[in-house]
Amino acid sequence: MRCFFAIPLSDEVKDYLYELMYKLKNDLRGCNLKIRFVPKKNLHITLMFLGEIKEDKLEEVKNKAREIQFKPFKFNISHIGVFPNESVVKVLWVGINPVTDVLKLQREIDESLLGAINRDNEFKAHITMARVGYSKQTYKLISEIKKINVKNIGQEVTSFGLYRSELHRDGSKYFTIGEFKTKKV
Repeated sequence: MRCFFAIPLSDEVKDYLYELMYKLKNDLRGCNLKIRFVPKKNLHITLMFLGEIKEDKLEEVKNKAREIQFKPFKFNISHIGVFPNESVVKVLWVGINPVTDVLKLQREIDESLLGAINRDNEFKAHITMARVGYSKQTYKLISEIKKINVKNIGQEVTSFGLYRSELHRDGSKYFTIGEFKTKKV
């Protein structure tokens, strides 16, 4: 099964990001852009994509995640960006600030799984809002996102989750298979 670790987002953050996506979708109507916005219920901060995990490895992954200790922390959503760059846009995302505690938690997960799971690519803390197909009109998307001033909405993090991802014709569906709460450090 395809699995990943992520920080779930508060309803306040999800509601705001959904409003931003709705506005962008309307502002870009009529443009020849292929954009698949992430459904509101799927918004999260991916900490580590694990890929395919066999059932017999899943319990080991959960046990290692249960041992991770971290203090509650806060972050704010901060700005909109794109991957890999403004010339070739594949992903539209929202950044978070500060990233220090998110990066620390991600490193803890990464280090706890050494030897159990293959490592993920370099981590950049963000919330994916949309996936963008190839288009010669991505400059329109860049123009619109540069007009947006993201509200400084914050959230406290007291847990992270292990999720199973199922690919469907109408998009991915996520299922929580483990939740790991803060512990005294």
